[in-house]
Amino acid sequence: MTTNDSSPHNWEEDELDNPIGNAEWVVNSLSGELTVRSSVETAPWNGLQDFIESVVVLEGVVYICKRAFANYLKLKSAKIPKSVTSIGDGAFVHCECL
Repeated sequence: MTTNDSSPHNWEEDELDNPIGNAEWVVNSLSGELTVRSSVETAPWNGLQDFIESVVVLEGVVYICKRAFANYLKLKSAKIPKSVTSIGDGAFVHCECL
């Protein structure tokens, strides 16, 4: 993105309008927030556990897969909507800060 404007850039605002907006999940690297947009069979975000501090599961997601956030030692919060009716075994095991 190129701009001639000298004002500070709001990256969080860009994330909402980014071209991968239809992705099943997205991580805001500035805030450490993972947004899960759809139910998935596995946790494709594994490998990012050293960066993720919060999880927001959007309305419409119906389940969280097993071990989705296992061993996420920096995870401090998880927002789970009422649409989630199933949480897999060990989804939040060893999340010491949660």
